[in-house]
Amino acid sequence: MNQMPIEERTLIFEPYLEKEFVVYVFNSEKIESILYAGELEPYATLIDSNQYGPPREIRMRLSLPESLNPGTYEVQFGGREYYDVGGTVGGLAAVASRVTILSLYPGTYPRFLLNSYDIGLGEKMNLTVSIENFGMEDIRGAYASIDIYDPEGVLVTTLKTNNVKVPSKKNILHPVITQATFDSSKFNIKPGFYKAVATLSYDGKILPEKMESTFRLGTLKVKVVDWTKTIYANVTNKLILTIESDWSGKINDVYARISTPDGVLKTPDLDVDKFQTAQLEAYWEVKKTGLGNQTITIELFYAGLSDVTKAVVEVVPPIGPGVEKPSTFSPILIGMIILALLITVNLYFFVFKKNNKSESENSDDRNIQPPKI
Repeated sequence: MNQMPIEERTLIFEPYLEKEFVVYVFNSEKIESILYAGELEPYATLIDSNQYGPPREIRMRLSLPESLNPGTYEVQFGGREYYDVGGTVGGLAAVASRVTILSLYPGTYPRFLLNSYDIGLGEKMNLTVSIENFGMEDIRGAYASIDIYDPEGVLVTTLKTNNVKVPSKKNILHPVITQATFDSSKFNIKPGFYKAVATLSYDGKILPEKMESTFRLGTLKVKVVDWTKTIYANVTNKLILTIESDWSGKINDVYARISTPDGVLKTPDLDVDKFQTAQLEAYWEVKKTGLGNQTITIELFYAGLSDVTKAVVEVVPPIGPGVEKPSTFSPILIGMIILALLITVNLYFFVFKKNNKSESENSDDRNIQPPKI
């Protein structure tokens, strides 16, 4: 039975509320119904007339008490496949339904989240604040103040979102969204990791808890951060360049030209995702380059720009004529070679013993004397 998607349902607590839920469990001929109710176990009943039976409906009846402490409660129920393992039952969990019960707080009770995302230097970003009200009463007005700090922890600016009304969860289940725009082009700042810290104000009060979100401010730059350090003379070498993008979006058709004493090499083009590393490859047939430390020039081309790196490589004598540095034997390969040798030796002795036995039998046959008449 494949794991089933969890169906989400939400209820607002009411005294003595009774409600029944149903799921259909399938994809197995042996299904065990399950129920996890936590603190609400006395008030949740699993209804299943054919435990360990084939695909069927499984029901759960919820009968809530007169009161519940404010907070969030969960009940999960559904079915899972079961099979016998050494006389015991093993199961593959496949919870089919989760019921969330919200017991609201008196008055207002706001909770919020702050979301940001990476951008490039000079670009704009909408910081999003999502607010939920777990209180019985509506919030008449709420907004967030968002402080932006640079990589050194220095305050860059303070933003303010729009003022919004936040209804109680009993009136609206989804969060209310408000935003503020950060325009990086308005400030003399540099690339790096920035931190946004939000404070929520509502109905003349300030929520003590703050929310933080980190984002990266990038610049349109790709650079070489590593390369093959050892090169072998008089052979063809694979030269690998590791490059890193500091941009907030994908950069297409990045390539490099490498100037060596043996001529200019060019790598194929590739695309680099935002803030990611990638590898460019070129093949260098070393003929004129002398031994020892040598400086090569790597010119990287991207998005109409270029970046130059002076790289030092060590040229050493080749290990063998006309070959690159050989790969070392892996433990798996060594094991396969030993296994093949053992099979060959065993086969040899088997054939050898069989031939000896045949010769011995033939010799015995020749030594048998005919009976005397």
